[in-house]
Amino acid sequence: MNYINRSVDFFLNELKEKKPIPGGGSVSALSGALACGLLAMVCAFSYKKKAPEKALKIIEKRSIQRLNKLEDLIEEDIKGYKSFSLIIKSKRRDKKAIRKALLRTLKAPLDVLRLMPPSMDDAKKITKFSKDNIISDVAVAASLILACFEGAVFNVMINLKALGDEKLSTALNREIKGLKKKLTAGKKSLLLKVDKRLTKSV
Repeated sequence: MNYINRSVDFFLNELKEKKPIPGGGSVSALSGALACGLLAMVCAFSYKKKAPEKALKIIEKRSIQRLNKLEDLIEEDIKGYKSFSLIIKSKRRDKKAIRKALLRTLKAPLDVLRLMPPSMDDAKKITKFSKDNIISDVAVAASLILACFEGAVFNVMINLKALGDEKLSTALNREIKGLKKKLTAGKKSLLLKVDKRLTKSV
């Protein structure tokens, strides 16, 4: 079943049911996709006849590319869980097959969270050029970016726990810690700029 090509209503109805999919991984990826969509929209509304237009078009293009990638990752997260679930339910418990399936379920949320820092960087750049009446959308995008990242981290952690690979866990925890520090600081800086713009425009 392809979830991304279904309606929002369908996705939400599936989400609230007693089913393992869609779950936190695909919801996290969806949050990131929504953030990227908002950033692209703000760029489209903020073009000027001056130099920033070129910069905004580049950011808009990158945001759309990330949105498309996150759509794919929603599906990949679901497929990864299905694959792992089938192996767990089978009578033959092949350790190599289980590890391979766990690594697949780990890859999707890792790819998701790694897309968020550059998205936050672009959101910060957009605050310089966006119109006052849609600057709040940049703030919403920043909140979704951080939520997406944190949600993906939880999915990485639960798969790392199942893998039991101490070396991989140490490396990924170090990477995640650095990315979260950067993201948190980026969101704080962005919101200060947004607050200033909102106060000015009142």
